[in-house]
Amino acid sequence: MSLVPLLLGIPLLGPTAGRPAQASAPAGPEEQEIRARFRFADRNRNGWISLREAQESLALDQRAFARFDADGDGGVSLEEFRRRCQAMERVGAPLPGPPFPLRPPAAEARAGGPLPPWLRPLDRQGEGRLPIGPLLEKIGDAPAARASLARADLDGNGSLDLAELAALGLASAPASSRPAASAPAPAARP
Repeated sequence: MSLVPLLLGIPLLGPTAGRPAQASAPAGPEEQEIRARFRFADRNRNGWISLREAQESLALDQRAFARFDADGDGGVSLEEFRRRCQAMERVGAPLPGPPFPLRPPAAEARAGGPLPPWLRPLDRQGEGRLPIGPLLEKIGDAPAARASLARADLDGNGSLDLAELAALGLASAPASSRPAASAPAPAARP
């Protein structure tokens, strides 16, 4: 067995056998945004974006998906996603998916109720219900964001309640939808 592949950083086993190891990109703000958008789209967390995930989370059609899937294997890896996003940024095109950051820091989300502080000003009636229009103004009116919010509006009333916001990860789940602590079962009588 030759040590040359090991010295060159080429793995001997696995799906990347024969390919050189890739160094990770520095995690600057642009890289963080690209990774956040990738994580948002990779719904099943398998490390790549399928056509269905891209359609549902990024509002990409098959043709747009093909531009991301550089190697044509039917899935978009983080590296393919990064390269396409960087090309889009160079020409001033908007990136797919909702804007970064997708969620406020966890400590802010927990403080003071189910709505995170950055969304509270949109809740004018104090009901925990946000109209989609002002929410899009806050997060950016990209087609993918509009499509995601429209899909989340399960009752079709043009606003998102706490349960719908929680499903998107934008708010804490309302108390009524959280599992209740189960009481111990009463002892059976003999």
